[in-house]
Amino acid sequence: MDFETIPGVGEKTAAALAELDDAERALTDGDV
Repeated sequence: MDFETIPGVGEKTAAALAELDDAERALTDGDV
């Protein structure tokens, strides 16, 4: 998933999300 295509997500946030085991769940559940 290309996190930088999400509105409001920049390079640093995208890099941090890429390190998560389940980044999509974190995004949909509002953990970030």
